[in-house]
Amino acid sequence: MKKTVVFILTIVLISLVSCKTSQKQIEVDTLNHYTIITYDPNAKYPLFENAKPTTLTFQEILELEDIIQPKILKNLEQHKYYRQYVAAENSKGEKLVWINFFCESNYGPYYVTNILSAADGGNCFFQVKVNLTRKDCYFYRENGEA
Repeated sequence: MKKTVVFILTIVLISLVSCKTSQKQIEVDTLNHYTIITYDPNAKYPLFENAKPTTLTFQEILELEDIIQPKILKNLEQHKYYRQYVAAENSKGEKLVWINFFCESNYGPYYVTNILSAADGGNCFFQVKVNLTRKDCYFYRENGEA
């Protein structure tokens, strides 16, 4: 009897956890298209000092979304954004992530492998940097208006 109760509680707990993850996954996958671009220390964007490329998992993307939510809430109320994630590891072993946001979808497959940049565009283009290791969104920049 005790084993049955433990088994049932385990199944219920797993179901609750997977439902929460599934809902967040749906938000990221269907509402906000994204791509992960490999960090190139020689590229113009993003700028990280003394860093090397690293990987980014889907679970880490979900963590990033939770970290940046308070910082970008006003933007999310106005637009749905595409995202470009670029991950690097600094000399302290901390994972840093630069996220490029843009609301236009007419870039086709170009945005999947190439970092987009715009001189203006207002809140349709903005960038954040997150230290994922410390769970800190330490940079936010919104493009200016033309």
